[in-house]
Amino acid sequence: MYRIIAVLIFVSLCGTASKQLSAQTLDSGFVYGGVTFGKRLDGAGRFGVGLDFRLTPHLDLGGELGTIHKKDVGILGSGNLTYHFTRPRGRRQEWDPFLVGGVSGARISGTSGLYINLGAGVNYWVGRRWALRGEFKGYPGGQDLGGFAELRFGVTFRP
Repeated sequence: MYRIIAVLIFVSLCGTASKQLSAQTLDSGFVYGGVTFGKRLDGAGRFGVGLDFRLTPHLDLGGELGTIHKKDVGILGSGNLTYHFTRPRGRRQEWDPFLVGGVSGARISGTSGLYINLGAGVNYWVGRRWALRGEFKGYPGGQDLGGFAELRFGVTFRP
């Protein structure tokens, strides 16, 4: 009997979660450029794009895809959770500080790396639909590529 109740509760929660996730809408997109610091990837250029989907008033789920340029061109992709300290989007606030963390994978010059990424940044909303973006991220791990950090700047857009 308890197993049947547990299964029914689990199915109900999964149904509720899937409805909430399927109802999520695009919150913002961004483009960035920057430079890396670290042993093997020191001084590499970074360029990329990303999308964030609103989960709660302060939490976004997103992903980004970018390039790494150092003697060869590589690729780095990430899946992230972002926590925004400001109130939800309907209220006018110019400064939007955030924390971000997730998992990243990279490949450059035939070498791969898997990372945890942790960072902090801020959006400065110049207009209703676009902001200047500054961000610092650290990537510990990386196997053969080694860990690195990056400083990047860009633009954030809202639909």
